[in-house]
Amino acid sequence: MSELTTYEGGEFLTSHEAVAEYLNLALQDEDSAVFIRALGDAARARGMTEVANLTGIDRSTLYRCLSGNHDTGLSVIFRVLQALGTGLSANQRMQETS
Repeated sequence: MSELTTYEGGEFLTSHEAVAEYLNLALQDEDSAVFIRALGDAARARGMTEVANLTGIDRSTLYRCLSGNHDTGLSVIFRVLQALGTGLSANQRMQETS
């Protein structure tokens, strides 16, 4: 029997462009926890200590907030996005016709 390891996608988040694309894909999911976990992946790929220093938020608090298991306030999200060199954008969605 072979052992399975947990997939860590953060190893591919090596540029601002890759992080932005990853976060945009996560935003397409209607579950906000998916985006929060993606933001956590990006922060870990950057280095949680560095993100903590850039945001002024304690590292353990960041881990907790970006786990996807807690209600994370927008102020934390915006500060982490800024630290990662990214931001949010909104696009018009096509309305479904019935």
